[in-house]
Amino acid sequence: MTLSLLTEVAQTTSEAAVPPSNLSVMLLGFGTVFVGLIMLIFIVKIYSLLVRNLSKPKTEAVPQAVAAPAAPVTAPIENRQEIIAGIAAAIATVMGKDVEAIRITSFKRVG
Repeated sequence: MTLSLLTEVAQTTSEAAVPPSNLSVMLLGFGTVFVGLIMLIFIVKIYSLLVRNLSKPKTEAVPQAVAAPAAPVTAPIENRQEIIAGIAAAIATVMGKDVEAIRITSFKRVG
């Protein structure tokens, strides 16, 4: 009688402890990841709304008149040698070289 009881208990425990299939484990993992990512999206959206509401300025800025863009200047360059010397000195300083080591081959106004 004791032996039959032990075999019956062994059969019921082995039937109850069926390991999950690979597909169910994979689906559970994917589901957990997607639920976590969706929760992160909502948390970030809530924080962005909070920051946007807290960072609004309390006073309204007075709109200022926008100046019209100036007409392009086509006047000739007056002191060309001084401007070239200044540019050469700035380039030499940035490059860490002596001014005499730099040779400027062209000088053209942009914009």
